[in-house]
Amino acid sequence: MNKTLISSRFNKSFITYDKQAVIQFKTAQKMIFELKKQNREFATIFEIGAGTGILTGLIYNELKPEYLYVNDICENSKVVIESRFAVTKFIQGDIESAEVPGQCSLIISNAVFQWLDDLPKLFEKLSNSLTNDGIFAFSTFGVRNYNEVRYFGYGLDSYIEIAVMTEYLQPFFDVISISESIETMWFNSSGDVFKHISATGVNGISQPVSFAAMKAMLKEYEKKFSLNEKIPLTYHPQIFIVRKKKCP
Repeated sequence: MNKTLISSRFNKSFITYDKQAVIQFKTAQKMIFELKKQNREFATIFEIGAGTGILTGLIYNELKPEYLYVNDICENSKVVIESRFAVTKFIQGDIESAEVPGQCSLIISNAVFQWLDDLPKLFEKLSNSLTNDGIFAFSTFGVRNYNEVRYFGYGLDSYIEIAVMTEYLQPFFDVISISESIETMWFNSSGDVFKHISATGVNGISQPVSFAAMKAMLKEYEKKFSLNEKIPLTYHPQIFIVRKKKCP
């Protein structure tokens, strides 16, 4: 995973992200709703991949932690988050190598883990940073995400089946709940689809494509997937809420 490129794209999308990240916001809301079912307070929360603060705002308003540590790989995130929220500390960097605060009652992340390389190793690291009854909640995207774009051979190939993700979690966590859904966004043209993808900091096409090839692909996209003169883009959000395993 080229994280330098990923960071660069997300830095460029900060102005447009919130308007376009409809599914990400909806998923964050669902995750907070599920967490509130636990009927407990989370005094110290660590958020991974805060971005523009979509989830950060929900954490502040709904969970009201005493201490909130926030992480993101992007420089723009630090500027935005610290201007909007009185966070305890902003930890900039790749979460796979960055420091993680200890004794967290909740570690939470929204739409980030599809960008990471070694999830089992990270899950062990996060488990060690939780209190004995600490909760780990995160959302990511499943294998049907961006089906239409991936039909043409573009997009991420790092989406993971729920069964595989559960296997990665199992040594360190007990499952509280897992949920998934298929969400479809509709656009006026295939060109609008790719503008939307770009505006959320994701480029479905990582390798150079000629103008002629892109034009042909956009035409084929509309021919194959259009319905009632609208063009779809599929999202496959998944939410995992787990609890740190108790020591034997």
